[in-house]
Amino acid sequence: MTDTPTLGDPGIKKTCPACKTAFDCQQGDITKCFCYKIKLTRVQLEALAARWRGCLCSSCLREISREL
Repeated sequence: MTDTPTLGDPGIKKTCPACKTAFDCQQGDITKCFCYKIKLTRVQLEALAARWRGCLCSSCLREISREL
């Protein structure tokens, strides 16, 4: 089994480190992933990297994009 999705693959199953919600990550084609459409500033990205490792779910990313 591989962590690299293929064309048409629904993505990699991941768990958000912030809220523990399961979601599909499209790291094989970032333009198809929800995170590609959520705009974060450099300060927001640095805060995320300092607090969590890995991908966050869309709800947590949206919340952070509004807060910081």
